[in-house]
Amino acid sequence: MNFSPTKRFHPMWLLLAAIIPLYLTWTFDHSLWNPDETRDAGIAAEMYRGGSVAVPKLNGEAFLEKPPLYYWACAVVYKVTGRVTAGTTRLPSVIFGVLGILFTFLIARRLFNPRAGFLAACLLGTSAQYFRMSHVALMDVSLAALVTGAIYFHLRGSKLGFAICTVLAFFAKGFLGVILPGLAVTIDLLLQKKFRQLFKTIAIGAAVFVVLALPWFWALWQEGGRRYLEIFLIDNHWKRFSSSTGDHTGHPWFFYFLSFPGDFLPSTIVFIGFVVSFVRSPRPVLRDPAMKFSLVWFASLFAFFCLSSSKRSIYLLPVFPAAAVLGAAWLDGVLSRCPEERQARGEFAICSLFAGLALLMIGASFFLPARLDREKTFVPYIEEVRARRAGHTLIGFDLSEMELGVIGFYLEGTFKNVKTLGELKEAVGDPSEKVLVMVNRTRKDDVEPLLEKKSRLVFEYRPEKKTRSYLLYAAGKGA
Repeated sequence: MNFSPTKRFHPMWLLLAAIIPLYLTWTFDHSLWNPDETRDAGIAAEMYRGGSVAVPKLNGEAFLEKPPLYYWACAVVYKVTGRVTAGTTRLPSVIFGVLGILFTFLIARRLFNPRAGFLAACLLGTSAQYFRMSHVALMDVSLAALVTGAIYFHLRGSKLGFAICTVLAFFAKGFLGVILPGLAVTIDLLLQKKFRQLFKTIAIGAAVFVVLALPWFWALWQEGGRRYLEIFLIDNHWKRFSSSTGDHTGHPWFFYFLSFPGDFLPSTIVFIGFVVSFVRSPRPVLRDPAMKFSLVWFASLFAFFCLSSSKRSIYLLPVFPAAAVLGAAWLDGVLSRCPEERQARGEFAICSLFAGLALLMIGASFFLPARLDREKTFVPYIEEVRARRAGHTLIGFDLSEMELGVIGFYLEGTFKNVKTLGELKEAVGDPSEKVLVMVNRTRKDDVEPLLEKKSRLVFEYRPEKKTRSYLLYAAGKGA
């Protein structure tokens, strides 16, 4: 196979022809699943159906863990397709996943050659965690894609392109989107002693950030004042990185050394080849500017995540493109040292392997999503609620963010969610008002002494299960 660009053939077109059909699988064939996807889908749908464009909201309450880029992307897809479904909510993640693969291809091609670019894209596109998260309605893949885009524009020497991608990465997941590309590029320029270029990059980046991001901060201030800014800046940024008491904490500093090999499979095998080669002989890597930059890119981001107090395996996704580039460069080097005939056979074998992996993933999409959906779906319970809702006031008892999101998504609206038994007692206390109460089965022992006197159980969803199991009570007139 000829990896050299020609007028008739370019590796990017082959890449697109393979990646797009692969990535459209696992997208439209199942309902919303926990964790997180249900919450963010609810926020996106609520924004599209008339909520604030600037302030993400969950069941009517401001939700400021992340900026709104993914919700905006969902709103655009909803508008274009005319449908608010689980599939259209996942579609932006698919698009960002493909965009990240294309940026990875362009980076490896620029640093090395078209064959390395093609290999890097294949390594990233078939890695388990990247593929999985490109089919989940979360913003982690959008962050990874935009950080990778910022790295690409840095390599092209486009400070404006770097700044725009960095600010968009901020809108994907907050200041993490600024820190990650900024860290890699700062270290790279300092090592090259390009201090003037670093200053210009920072100055242009700051100017673009002010122009693009300041209006959003102003909108937050207009709607929620100082409190909204404190929630976003302090609670959901500074404390998440520095505090050991927030979400997803308690993991040791070496957590990602344990999670990354499994998450990057099957591409881990190639990455290990690079690591072994580097440990045996680091000088050739450190003398090659392209390899040195790729290593700085990977190591700086990986170290940052290791130092963060909040750890979760999917947080490491922005590192995957750098790992793919390093693995591809090593594999390309192995092929380059072979005679021409063996190179051709090696290229054919590698392409066949990636094609086989893609076909396996596509084949699994014909039966696995439907089977998993039977275990993960919330839809039957929500349909029962919808069928009984007419004439009733709908109340949830201490439902989680995930449950609020998925119920609001499918019921197309907000509802009252009481937090305490006292509030619940008051909500069902008026015998003249018809009320439906949604309760997670884990809270049955808490609410039963109260509800058995004031209501009746009308539906049990998955009574044999401990998770995703719910109760529906009717109270008030005619209960």
